[in-house]
Amino acid sequence: MPLDDDPFERLLDFLEERKIRSKIPWARPVFRWAGSKRRMLPTLLAAMPEDYGRYIEPMVGSACLFFATRPRRGLLGDFNEELMHTYRAIRCHPRLVSRAASSWGDNSATYYEVRSLSAESLDPIQPAARFTYLNRYSFNGVYRTNKEGRFNVPRGRDTGSLPSEADSIGAR
Repeated sequence: MPLDDDPFERLLDFLEERKIRSKIPWARPVFRWAGSKRRMLPTLLAAMPEDYGRYIEPMVGSACLFFATRPRRGLLGDFNEELMHTYRAIRCHPRLVSRAASSWGDNSATYYEVRSLSAESLDPIQPAARFTYLNRYSFNGVYRTNKEGRFNVPRGRDTGSLPSEADSIGAR
């Protein structure tokens, strides 16, 4: 995708044109997610009511709509326990998660080594760092597990880089 065709930048342009400054996202989504609402944000934001009691997102994924709406009260959920654990860890310890994920190298051998780690055998921050790392470097940000519940997505190409520590802090 050319740099000038970034959906996030198009969203900012759209919102700026319509003077919807209150809805300019306060943080880029931390995760890539298959089925993300990211490309639909201008349409979704235009359809959102100005006032609502509570934002509820039962299938949060990348949480791009949540980050774009900046709700005063919100409830995020997802069937994916690792994803939800990671969001909670980033909310409480963004720097630790970011630094731990960044401590692993950006190469195939390290990707498969990190992928083989069992989240249950790691300290409380490491599973979130592992999830963040695998999400960034996996094929298309896909999350898939086998029958044993082990993450089994191959490493992708042209995956970009890990979210910065500032991105993680902004996602709190």
